[in-house]
Formats: sequence, structure tokens, C-alpha cells
Amino acid sequence: MAVEFISVKCPSCGADLSVEHGRGITYCNYCGTKILIQNDREHVYRSIDEARIKEVESEQLLRLRELEIEEKDKERERKTRYVAFGIAFAFLLGGAFIAIFNETAGMFGILIAMMIAAYTIPFSQKKKRRILSNDHQVQISDKMSRWQDKNYNTISMLFRTAGFVNVTEVPLHDLNMFNQMKNGQIEEVMINGEDDFDEGDIFSKDAKVMITYHCK
Repeated sequence: MAVEFISVKCPSCGADLSVEHGRGITYCNYCGTKILIQNDREHVYRSIDEARIKEVESEQLLRLRELEIEEKDKERERKTRYVAFGIAFAFLLGGAFIAIFNETAGMFGILIAMMIAAYTIPFSQKKKRRILSNDHQVQISDKMSRWQDKNYNTISMLFRTAGFVNVTEVPLHDLNMFNQMKNGQIEEVMINGEDDFDEGDIFSKDAKVMITYHCK
């Protein structure tokens, strides 16, 4: 039985190709483009950008991870608000009750309640940098955010491995014979002059990371 061929044109280089009838996918013999034949009668075809497909899949996975982090943050903030407002409410009621017998002590309790509420509201509204927009950015991992009491070499390696290209270790030379246990222990980690960063935050790869640590 004779094999029937159809003629199609490569959408990338324009070459005329002969394709076996009924075949859904073929490759251009000249430029290697992968071609999907959607309709045998009309010979409608398009190239498949596999790199773009992988890129989209990676973006989807990244977005799922971002959503997961955001959901954890929201849940943690909700719990923090509930606890803080509960404590503030207890101080408020206690202060109001005590004020019946001792106005000064009662007002002190009410003042504490107001301070707790004032601190909790802006904290819950704090915005975080969560979206990677290009390949020149790095996302802070959980281990990178928990640098306290860690050795500077370990944290420095984490930042460099993540993609940061401007990491500086600054020795403090502040130890003596009585506190040698802190040798190599981190004092502070700053990104672009700020020490306020958490897991999931996004920074440029060339952001200035400065790690100060205790040493002789």
C-alpha cells in the first residue's frame, strides 16, 4: 500500500516539507522546528516553543509557591492579631475595673491596651515583596531569614548559592578570652542597608548583602 504524503510549509524558515498523511507532528529538516499539523485538509500548522512551555510551567510552580507563602503569612498574621487583640482587650477590661478603685493604675492598664492595639494594626498591614518579575531577582529562603546565632560562613554560602553576587563579610574583631564561644557567630545581616527581611522577600541579585560577625 502506497504511503500518502502532504505538503506543508515550515512556519519558521519557510521550507517546503513532505509529511506523511495522518501524522500530527513533524520536524523541519532544515531548522529543526517542531510543527503541529492541526487540520489535514487545511494544513494549518504552528511551531511549538518548548522552552516557553517550560518557562510557563516554572512560572506556575513559582506562583503556587508564592501563594503558599502568602497564605502562611496571612494565617500567621491572623493568629498574631487575635492574640494581641485578646491581650489588649484583657488589659482594657482589667484597667476599667481597676480604675473603679484606683484611677491611676486603671489608666495604666488602658494605656497598655492602646499601645498593643496601635502596634498590632500597622504590623498586620505590612506589605512584603513576593513576586519574582525577572531572572535578575532572588527570593529569600527560610534558612536565609533565620541567620541568628549561625556561623557567618554558612549564611554567606546560602546567599551566594541563591544568586546574590554582592555579598560582603565584615569581621568585628570584638572578642576576648572570655567570649570565644561567639567566634564566627553573626551579629547582623543587612540587605541594601536594611535588616528587615523575611522568607519569601524578593531582592535584586546585585543587592548589597553585608554580614557582620564576631571574631578575635
